[in-house]
Amino acid sequence: MVNTNEFKNYLIEKGYSEFTKSGRRSTVYDYDFRVKRVCRAEQLNIKDLADKVESLILDYSSTGIKWELGRLSHESVINALKAFNRFVKEQAPLEKKSIFKALLAN
Repeated sequence: MVNTNEFKNYLIEKGYSEFTKSGRRSTVYDYDFRVKRVCRAEQLNIKDLADKVESLILDYSSTGIKWELGRLSHESVINALKAFNRFVKEQAPLEKKSIFKALLAN
């Protein structure tokens, strides 16, 4: 199950900064905010975003129909979508493994 708390934890584990030196929220929280903003703009929940993130990356990329949104704030929107896509891809094998273990337990 994909959720934004797991996404934030993933970003922290991958070395993205959680806070600036002055104590302000940094990339982890910004990417979380950007992903939620795309969900609202696309009228998707986080699970649906996980299913459609690859096509949305194309839409929000420099050749896509939503590039004006993708490039906002030094391209943090498209970068957040790409990070979210990496997170989703890494979660997929873990979820399959959990389902398989649950099936074996029954």
